[in-house]
Amino acid sequence: MALVLPLLLPDIVLSADIAPAQKRGEVIGYMSLVNPIGMAVGPALGGFLQAGVGYTALFLLSSGLGFIGLCVYLPNH
Repeated sequence: MALVLPLLLPDIVLSADIAPAQKRGEVIGYMSLVNPIGMAVGPALGGFLQAGVGYTALFLLSSGLGFIGLCVYLPNH
């Protein structure tokens, strides 16, 4: 839990600021659930994809998506 708490705290604080008061508990519950599920499923899914597709294809896909994200982000800021 000590390693997960620094990852969850910004989400909880942001959720508490943005969510309306009557939905705040529900939003914090959902946000607190996403990180542990991602940390449990992510490595297994990544290993499965890497074994099936290969490292080079995954690298090209993620660098292409990162470049597209950068091109979308830069004109707005």
